[in-house]
Amino acid sequence: MGQTSTPVERVLIVEDDVISLEIISQLLTNCGYLYETATDGEQALEKILAKPADYYSVILSDIEMPKMSGMDLLKKVKAIPAFADIPFVLETSHTQTDVIRECIQNGAYYYLTKPLVANLVCEILHAAIEDRNNQNSITSELDKYRTGISLLESGRFRLKTPAEAKILAATLCHLSKEPVKTSMGIYELVQNAIEHGNLGINYQEKGRLIKQRKLLREINQRLQSPLYQERYVTVEFKVKNHDKILVISDMGEGFDFEEYLECKPERLFDEHGRGITLSMLSGFQQIVYSNQGKTVTCLLH
Repeated sequence: MGQTSTPVERVLIVEDDVISLEIISQLLTNCGYLYETATDGEQALEKILAKPADYYSVILSDIEMPKMSGMDLLKKVKAIPAFADIPFVLETSHTQTDVIRECIQNGAYYYLTKPLVANLVCEILHAAIEDRNNQNSITSELDKYRTGISLLESGRFRLKTPAEAKILAATLCHLSKEPVKTSMGIYELVQNAIEHGNLGINYQEKGRLIKQRKLLREINQRLQSPLYQERYVTVEFKVKNHDKILVISDMGEGFDFEEYLECKPERLFDEHGRGITLSMLSGFQQIVYSNQGKTVTCLLH
């Protein structure tokens, strides 16, 4: 039997500073990533468009560059449907909320501050690639669950695992006018309900587990633990006055949800913590938390 090929993770580094380019290149080599380089946004755009949409796993770009800035490169790539799903990691010295908010609105959710911290570079890249892989695994299944779900007027679902969260997201997203975006929004919120709600993995603990590459193992262990194994997430769908409403509830202790509703720049430099922000930008007209954070109500497009 032939060996199973390992997916190639290739990074496009866009950086006009020669020293920074050398440092990043060495870091990516140490982390096992393939990479190519561009010295400005124009050159990067030419390289991106010359390759298949899945050629680059992630684009790591400085924001401030001559000819075409990282922000302009981001806007141009995200405006091309075939390439819009490539995640961007932006290097910036900016921490102003308005700059970060503009980046988010244009589709960038991952950041590195200058001067670069060596161990964070690969962690952020890994997070961006993992999130894209999750998105691809959900969207690749969308057609399986399309038939008949659009006829649903009300329904109630119970689930416990991340795998079930992916299936439900790929199913219920067809109730929205923007199924691809909505699939990721549903997945993020249900996954939060599982991890943070039912299994009690807090923000700091999740960050530590991601760094140690032990998050999935910890989730599986807690799902089997007597303390958590009887907990499940409830997802209810209903149509009210022509509005399509999704209500997601967990059986945890609740959390300070208001802390995560605002887009705080410092949190965007962590390797996780984008779930609620992504959900607010992904196929929902509105999301509202209640019941001490154990319930979130979403209004679909």
